[in-house]
Amino acid sequence: NVLDFNGNTEFTFNIWINADNSSPNNVFLSKYDGAKGYLFRKSSSGANINLAVIHSSTKYLSVNSVGGNIVTGVDTMLTVTYDGLSISGIKFYQDGNLLSSYLLSNSFTFGTHSSSNSANFNIGSLSGSSSFFGGIEDEVGIWSRALTASEITELYNAGAGLQYPN
Repeated sequence: NVLDFNGNTEFTFNIWINADNSSPNNVFLSKYDGAKGYLFRKSSSGANINLAVIHSSTKYLSVNSVGGNIVTGVDTMLTVTYDGLSISGIKFYQDGNLLSSYLLSNSFTFGTHSSSNSANFNIGSLSGSSSFFGGIEDEVGIWSRALTASEITELYNAGAGLQYPN
């Protein structure tokens, strides 16, 4: 199940946002029960994108985008893909453009650790109770495979959500 990230599962998360503030750590999408889960959010600087995958307080992964910039008041499409193979398979896109990324921390072992939990999947907050996204979120897309760069570019150029087969 793409919503229960286990390190071996391909996925793509895509969302259009229009931020009304530059606050850091605002969450776009999450599935976190307070101990395990994942967050797709603004980075701690508030300008870039972050993917955090948590197995426990000592076993987690945090990756930030480099380049790009979340600007307040501007419609922006954000995408993260994972190929199911390794940390280098995590890719960030902003407005259809591939961004480079860097590893903040990694004690998460792919295939061994899981972020699977029974929490609800949330749009715009952490667990439905904190780190609320300030702004508008639209056209949320979730795929159980890593979309290609050309598919992501097509999503952006269409200006609205498209459907791709799983």
